[in-house]
Amino acid sequence: MFERNVTYDSQFDAVENLKWYPYVGPQYDISDMKIMVLAHNIPIDEKRYDEMKIKWSPKDYWAIGIEEYTYEKGFWTESFRSFIKGAVGLKENYDEDSDNEIIEKVNAFVNSISYVNYIQDIVKSNSQMINASKEQIEESIPINEAIFRILGITHCICWGKQVYNHIKSSSNVINFTNEINHKEGFAECGIMLNDQPIKLLKVFHPSMPKFGKYSESTHEIIANFLNR
Repeated sequence: MFERNVTYDSQFDAVENLKWYPYVGPQYDISDMKIMVLAHNIPIDEKRYDEMKIKWSPKDYWAIGIEEYTYEKGFWTESFRSFIKGAVGLKENYDEDSDNEIIEKVNAFVNSISYVNYIQDIVKSNSQMINASKEQIEESIPINEAIFRILGITHCICWGKQVYNHIKSSSNVINFTNEINHKEGFAECGIMLNDQPIKLLKVFHPSMPKFGKYSESTHEIIANFLNR
């Protein structure tokens, strides 16, 4: 359903320390906007760390799993599915048996975006609310800057304040608004990165209720951001 665009892989391979390709949708190249969705990181407990390090070592591991994350109902897909509901403006849950209009809306969005975790490494932790180490953050900064340059990103949606602040702190901020419509956890700014102006949106992490996956205000904020 979502056959990823592999035309950028050779450029990604030239990026030092890059561990995972971003998912790039098959319609990405023909989209007027070049949208990046940036999740945060992948925490894993100490008992499974070594096993998962091996299992998740292929560069395309996450990029080829986008269909599972879009349609499979499981604890590991909740954040991505929640984000999709907010991004395309759904009022109720969806699956592969939903009305064609909903399926087409979901598929059109996923087919046109790029998506990856900001932290290009597994974070060893028994807690899901952990931040990456300073070294992991510093290593991820140039990797993400290279990904943005290669893909020509124009719009970036950041899951949570950590990702948003990582991008802002390593970029030239050209305008900034603390809150959008006074909705907690959402903010927007413009940045210059690789001499490219990029619109940056922070959303409340989609795993949290305050993201508001079915909320009209969330739908409006994301829609307005992508319409500018």
